Amino acid sequence: MKMFEWSAYGSIIVGLLSDLSAEPTTGVKFFIILVALIFRQLIWAAARRDQGWAAWVYFVLLAIAMFFNIGEFWAGGPSWLRELLTPETTSTALQRTLDVVWMLLAIVAFYFYVAARKPVARA
Repeated sequence: MKMFEWSAYGSIIVGLLSDLSAEPTTGVKFFIILVALIFRQLIWAAARRDQGWAAWVYFVLLAIAMFFNIGEFWAGGPSWLRELLTPETTSTALQRTLDVVWMLLAIVAFYFYVAARKPVARA
């Protein structure tokens, strides 16, 4: 469960760096930090309090966040999807790299959560 917790926290930190490197307005900064705090609480509840519902809420929210990042990376996707998911401003190479890293860390966190919760077969 520790690996889940640390990779999930790492995902939040890298995601924050990515979002804040875009120089958002004050209101958007507040929203980004609020979402990160909500994610932090969900991770804490899942890892420290063994609250399965918190982990699944966290993973559903992450899946939605990943879905909205697809527009930046899928140049050959359907036009309606690219228009729906394309960000308002163009992202830098640093932001794209950070986005890939936070998504990979989130996938790793999901793996470790599922692996830690897997029931052990008894002989």
